[in-house]
Amino acid sequence: MTGIIERDEAEQRRVCATVPQCSTDEGVFSGMAYELADWVAGDWNHLNVRGQARRAEVIWPIVANLLGLR
Repeated sequence: MTGIIERDEAEQRRVCATVPQCSTDEGVFSGMAYELADWVAGDWNHLNVRGQARRAEVIWPIVANLLGLR
């Protein structure tokens, strides 16, 4: 699974580099360690509100930079 994700991210970076307005997450999500409490119980395939909030905290610096807020 890791290899598939890494190939997908590499392709995203390659294609994104050809579009001036494109940006990636700069790899922050791949370095994020999820906790059991981040997932929808019984589903384990979707992040719950806590998990989504943690992802938002991780990605916000990149988004703020893209929007010129920092």
